[in-house]
Amino acid sequence: MQFSYAMIPPPAHWADWFHTFYTLEIAVGRAEEFMPAYSAQIMIFLEGGVTIDFPGGRNDPAESLLVNAPQLAFAPCTIHGPVRLVGVSLTPAGWQRLAARPVDAVHDQVLAPDTVFAPEALAELRAHIAAAQAGEITPETLATALGTAITAQPFPLPAGHGATLAAMTAWLASSLDPPLAALHAAVDLSPRQLQRFSRRYFGVAPWQVAKRFRAI
Repeated sequence: MQFSYAMIPPPAHWADWFHTFYTLEIAVGRAEEFMPAYSAQIMIFLEGGVTIDFPGGRNDPAESLLVNAPQLAFAPCTIHGPVRLVGVSLTPAGWQRLAARPVDAVHDQVLAPDTVFAPEALAELRAHIAAAQAGEITPETLATALGTAITAQPFPLPAGHGATLAAMTAWLASSLDPPLAALHAAVDLSPRQLQRFSRRYFGVAPWQVAKRFRAI
């Protein structure tokens, strides 16, 4: 399959929100692929589209703006090409600041944009999408507009959650098989509280998060 992919690093002030922005172009007319398990993705299709077959039913994007909640399992998908898209991968903190939806409650599904974005931010983003589809602005400019819309009216993280996320990130990076005891020692939460926290931000218990990171 002929494709081109390029990453657009987020500016420093958005580092806690996004892993990366990206552009993707796929030349084929139609292809069967797999959507990997990963963090929340927001994709803007300037051309073409995708249909994702999640467990329990098919999710068809109703427009060019696709809000894909965090995925806990890979899913077959059909690419309707040719495709040109601009997308962004959100961090766990970025997803909660945007949507305030626990991952274990909304994973593996496409969400309507108007249930996630603030109304004024969504209207502004749709105007930028139309301009990009008309060739009036570059993909890089559209990526900046996407980031601006996502960060327009953030939900604040509850007190202490940022520090706990930082501790979990450091724990995951410390080893291919980090011991749970080390995580419990690094956070000021009971085991039950840590389980709830992990499910909110990652969708699964801490040991399952570590297993997923090893797979990635």
